[in-house]
Amino acid sequence: MKKLIPFLFIGILLAAVSGCVSTAPAPSTDGKVDLASLTYGKNILKNSTFDKDDPAAKSSIAGVAGGAYWTFSINGGGAGGDATCVSEGGVLHIGNYTDGGSATYAIQLIQSPITVEKGYAYKVKLDAKASAARTIDIKVGGTGDRGWADYTRGKGVGTIVEIGTTMQTYEFNFEMKDRTDDQARFEIQLGVGMDDVWLDNVMLLKGDKVK
Repeated sequence: MKKLIPFLFIGILLAAVSGCVSTAPAPSTDGKVDLASLTYGKNILKNSTFDKDDPAAKSSIAGVAGGAYWTFSINGGGAGGDATCVSEGGVLHIGNYTDGGSATYAIQLIQSPITVEKGYAYKVKLDAKASAARTIDIKVGGTGDRGWADYTRGKGVGTIVEIGTTMQTYEFNFEMKDRTDDQARFEIQLGVGMDDVWLDNVMLLKGDKVK
């Protein structure tokens, strides 16, 4: 019976180890954390459904019912651009383009300030469609004090999103690698292209800490 004791002990130890669940973020094949595998919770944007009015809100889309906490900007950075923004049953419609401007940020939908924290993962998620297939840029970034940095580290001014002609959900993840910014901006850049865009359920979800 004494000879069986070491084997029983090893079996119990292996069972205990195999029963442990790792809470660490799952690594991808290149050794980096797979941001899609993380858990995302709180939406840090206000009025994501474009159906709220709040007299106390510091910003609101002029003349648009349900536009509290958002700003619609044209001629951003002196890049020209001209379009209108209206609410259609809680869906925001950007259209009537007469000038797309010379940069994507010429026409923008903005919510600011928001706080993004260094080391955390974030998920951008929204429903969108266009009158013809086009791209928009989505940027979570800093103000001029931060050099207008793009925290999503996208391939455009922000992260380029290709949208089609039927309402669909689009999403992407990023890690906030810069220092925490409590004056950050969430921007949907709608310039250059002149095809109408419809937006709804625009969210920025805070996720797990990456490292």
